[in-house]
Amino acid sequence: AVVSTQSTGEEIKAVFRGREFIDYNELNKLEYLDKFIKEVLRYHPIVSAVTKVSGNEGFMLGDKFIPANTKVHINIECAQKSEKFWERALEFSVDRWDKTPAPFSFIPFSGGTRSCIGKKLALLEIKVFISSVLRKYTIDFDKTDLAKIETKQVITNRLAKDLKIHFKPRV
Repeated sequence: AVVSTQSTGEEIKAVFRGREFIDYNELNKLEYLDKFIKEVLRYHPIVSAVTKVSGNEGFMLGDKFIPANTKVHINIECAQKSEKFWERALEFSVDRWDKTPAPFSFIPFSGGTRSCIGKKLALLEIKVFISSVLRKYTIDFDKTDLAKIETKQVITNRLAKDLKIHFKPRV
């Protein structure tokens, strides 16, 4: 992840070109940052699972029929770390986003017609925040801390322990 933040910082520097602000179209040019954010959300989803209610008619899930108005528990974290969908699923790799993932294998905001209506705004805010920070600072982590990141569920996933992050002003 440290190499990823450095690569992201270089991309941001190239797009901002010394300016204080960039517009929406230029923000969309931050392709590496997009992949980095997606990989973070895949590896550490904001919510581990969601519960949905099947429609009024029910549906087939593989060879099983799910009756109408049935609560269905969807484990987002398991889907996003499944070897069925992801090569080297337990490894953090920004490069995996050079390919389009299988449908519904990446669902940090749920999926389908009932996905989070704030998804695009949330991703834009994440991108603006990260690009603003990385434009001014390089970030480094204690590598032993990165290897031992633990989360706990309190509605959303959170760090179980403090993570030491070092900010150094860019020159």
